[in-house]
Amino acid sequence: MHRTSIFSCFHQSSKSFLLYKKDVSAFPFPFQKSSAMLISLKQKSSGGRRPKKKIYHRVHELDRVMDLQKKPSLILHLKAIIQSQKHQHLLLRNLEKQVGFVQKWNFMAVIEKYPSIFHVGADSRAPPFVTLTEKARKVANEEAEARELMEPILVKNLRKLLMMAVDCRLPLEKIEFIENELGLPQDFKKSLIPKYPEFFSVKDVSGKAYLHLENWDSTLAVTVREERLTSEGVTLSNPPKKKAKCELS
Repeated sequence: MHRTSIFSCFHQSSKSFLLYKKDVSAFPFPFQKSSAMLISLKQKSSGGRRPKKKIYHRVHELDRVMDLQKKPSLILHLKAIIQSQKHQHLLLRNLEKQVGFVQKWNFMAVIEKYPSIFHVGADSRAPPFVTLTEKARKVANEEAEARELMEPILVKNLRKLLMMAVDCRLPLEKIEFIENELGLPQDFKKSLIPKYPEFFSVKDVSGKAYLHLENWDSTLAVTVREERLTSEGVTLSNPPKKKAKCELS
């Protein structure tokens, strides 16, 4: 009797479990999918970390150097703009067209700060304009003469630079980046390169403009020490090996 009651209880429990399982499976499928989706979203949202905030430190010495370079560059840029005008003066209302709306105010501050270089004038027939003072115009003319006298040195240094480069060529944009250090004028692509076709040529390489060396000069492939010793009449017993001459096309 006791064993029969145990089996009957077990049978009823199994039947109840099967009915419960059937009832649970009767719930719509989207409900089960949404519960699993909620869990996965919760796991994703709790797994990440906030990135560390970058901390920048100012270098005051570098800021001062940049400020010292910024002022002369603005002065030289404005001087070049004025000299490029037909009547050697620029209407103030046209300054924005040349440098943009934001930079216009920096140039206006330069004009106001350096009255010994820039003169603002106006008359009854023309709006206000800016031009170079007489002293600044004289210095600018002397600068042009100095550049003309230095042109052979600039050409020589540029040839040496190309001789040290791979395949004797360099991208023009790289030369423009160091044009001030080389002493080249800002318009050297138009004023200097075309004057010496026997030395330089501009060719397109993979969509970029490259400056090529057209004529190799072995007399330039010497060091400063060799030049000094040669001028002193000293003959080198073991001269250093020269770099192999690049192939010029």
